[in-house]
Amino acid sequence: MARPPDTAARTRSAGRPGTGEAVGGAAANVTRPVTRGRQARRWGLLLVAGWLVQAGLRAWLSHSQVMPLAMPDESAYLIAARVLAGGPPANFSYSTLYPAGYPLLITPVYWFTHNPATVYRAVLMINAAISAAVMPLGYVACRRLRLDRPEAFGVAMVAALLPAALFYSEFAMTDAIYPVIVLAWLLATHSWLTARSVRGQYAAAIGSALLAGYAYAVHTRGAVMVAGYVVVGALVTWRRLVPRRTSLAAGAALCLPLGAAWLLNRHLSSVMYPSGPRTLAGEALIRLHSVHGVVFVLEMAAGQMWRFVLDGWGVAGLGLAASVFVIFRRTARTDARIMAALGVGVTLVTAVVSPAALPPTQPQAWASGRYLDGMLVAFFLVGAAVLLQADLRRILLYAACVVPPTVLAMVAVGAYAAGSVPTAWFGAAFVFAEPAVLTQDWTKASVWVAATSMSWLIVRARTSRAPRKMKGKPKTLFTWLG
Repeated sequence: MARPPDTAARTRSAGRPGTGEAVGGAAANVTRPVTRGRQARRWGLLLVAGWLVQAGLRAWLSHSQVMPLAMPDESAYLIAARVLAGGPPANFSYSTLYPAGYPLLITPVYWFTHNPATVYRAVLMINAAISAAVMPLGYVACRRLRLDRPEAFGVAMVAALLPAALFYSEFAMTDAIYPVIVLAWLLATHSWLTARSVRGQYAAAIGSALLAGYAYAVHTRGAVMVAGYVVVGALVTWRRLVPRRTSLAAGAALCLPLGAAWLLNRHLSSVMYPSGPRTLAGEALIRLHSVHGVVFVLEMAAGQMWRFVLDGWGVAGLGLAASVFVIFRRTARTDARIMAALGVGVTLVTAVVSPAALPPTQPQAWASGRYLDGMLVAFFLVGAAVLLQADLRRILLYAACVVPPTVLAMVAVGAYAAGSVPTAWFGAAFVFAEPAVLTQDWTKASVWVAATSMSWLIVRARTSRAPRKMKGKPKTLFTWLG
């Protein structure tokens, strides 16, 4: 803080009209940045503490696991990491090619130990540390959605506890880190559009391109993110919303992870799939070759969107509807409309493409919540911001847009699953964990009961906004989202 003026200075200024007010105003102006700096440091420490809590919770939830449970995904990723570290391979011929992005992340574990149990435990600790980053990233996203600091912190903590952000950290799978990649990519892309300095725009352009490429290296559904990113890049370059040199930098940066992924996948294919892998594109083409196959793919896409709304407790569905309105609202900021279109487009295309490429040996994955987990977390943040900031009329409008298609999807799911989904054994519970929690039925989860429970959660979230309007009450989110 600035030193107060000395006695002589105060004496000299006593006879000058207005000097005291000027000195007081200058002192106040100096004090404000210092106060803001202290507040920023305090919230920075709180974010670190929140990340540690989230990481500790994930580590504790997986502390009893010493061997892979989700087969063959976990074993394939672990063996791929061992191969990249120079270890022996295994034969996975005629099965799905598991990309090299996630194995490359956990490869350093094999530099220090080859004990299978120790490797598995170390991988789960890596998952916990990375997966917990949803919390600070969610906080940044909420601040950009114009939430106050306490509200942003509360929403981010709750979003990090969503099953889509938490559950898969207990397994050696790409889904453990995918929501973090998606959220970081969306934030970096938005920074590219809104950065105030040229250096910031270059950093955001390169960072968003690297994240999009790495998302593809981690899982094939990242191809949808890459395609959406290329479309956005072409649009903002054509309309000159960003410097064209930053677009060139983003294009060059995008080629790096894509090229590295192609080389690593080719190496893993030759070593672990000597007789060749099963191609997901081939599965999709077979299904889309007939009218019956197209109808089946659309039914599976409806199952994906049903789980999107259900697994996000309905809040993610509100966020999706609000984003659609932003796309067509001409008074909205250009960057908001572009990001809304990008998020909605990636979500809908992923919902159609992902189940279309599923092999016939995965009959229950047609309504899995895995493939939209990253976008689910992102739209949950948007939906929470809507619940906190929008008036009742607008919220009801968004809900009216979400409910009819969700009901239709629920009817399709109910007809396909005969009214309930199995949750009695590990494989079924792994796919339908959220319906089991909503229905509290660990044998067969009713589709209708799950939807009713989700609707009740939405009503409770909306009616609990009353304390926000009371004067003198802190705008905290822990109570109403608890």
